Amino acid sequence: MRRNAFGRPLVAPACLTREERVELVREVAKALAVGGIPSQYAARYLSDALNRWLEEGGDLERLLGLRPPRGSRRRVDAITKQGERDGLIVRFAAAVGSDRKAALVLRGEQVCPPGLESERQALHACGAPQTASGIWKARRRASSHRG
Repeated sequence: MRRNAFGRPLVAPACLTREERVELVREVAKALAVGGIPSQYAARYLSDALNRWLEEGGDLERLLGLRPPRGSRRRVDAITKQGERDGLIVRFAAAVGSDRKAALVLRGEQVCPPGLESERQALHACGAPQTASGIWKARRRASSHRG
């Protein structure tokens, strides 16, 4: 998501990609789950869509801009899982020291650093990439989700 120097989004929610809108809904859900307050931008996006839905009815997924395009099978849950997996990959690579070292650890060519074995196993279980370029792609996707 494109943001200004103060971290505020530069575009209206209607101009966001579907993945960015999924991230906004995730942000609101996470904040509410812990009793927190989502960002004003995310709260406004969700409240506008909910108010339209309450007044006009219809498909909430469409009003939120989350409906997959015609012919796509990429559902919101798949986008969410990929975002979570990408975040785990990026945190693992940062903890190991680099994308290249993380790839070596994930392939079993280098010993896993202490305290990261459970993360390595989780990454294997979710089919995480085991190459530096695959980790770089996950990093790029993760940074585009967060802004």
